Amino acid sequence: ALPAPLRAADDQGARLAFLEQRLDEGRDRARLWQYGWTSVYAGAAVVHGALALSSGDQDEQVVNGVGALRALTALTLIRLRSDPGRFGADPVRAAGPPGSTARLEAAEGLLARTAHHAERRYSVERHLFNVGLNAVFGSLVLAFGDSDDAIFSTLTGIAGGVATLVTRSPQPIRNAAEYRDRYG
Repeated sequence: ALPAPLRAADDQGARLAFLEQRLDEGRDRARLWQYGWTSVYAGAAVVHGALALSSGDQDEQVVNGVGALRALTALTLIRLRSDPGRFGADPVRAAGPPGSTARLEAAEGLLARTAHHAERRYSVERHLFNVGLNAVFGSLVLAFGDSDDAIFSTLTGIAGGVATLVTRSPQPIRNAAEYRDRYG
């Protein structure tokens, strides 16, 4: 049998290898989610803003103005709650030399953050926040525009928010569970 310090070093190396591999494997999906939704909301803000400014119809101005505001809000939230897995294990590699305790701690922390981010897809609070926020935007349309437009605007906003939430990859949750099962 190996002496305890060598076993601990082997265990630390195995943990780090597992974590770095899983973080790197999740990089492309995390980037796709992060930059894909960033592009969608930025594009929606530009299109709705241009339509609001170019329309001569007050109802269209209201619907598109609120649409631009909704897209800018979503864009801000996506940027503030960025997917921590979008850089893979690169932040871990920058945390210290290969096999170091600092690097392992950074990897475990990053795994926890990526799992937390992924768990938001199932969060009742996040979904209720989405509904509430879009109800506020719908009430703006109702207050300043057409009631039929308000219903459609609210429902499409909710659908967009749900799509953003549920397209997060669940893989980091599985990675965290497997890590706990293997290494305690």
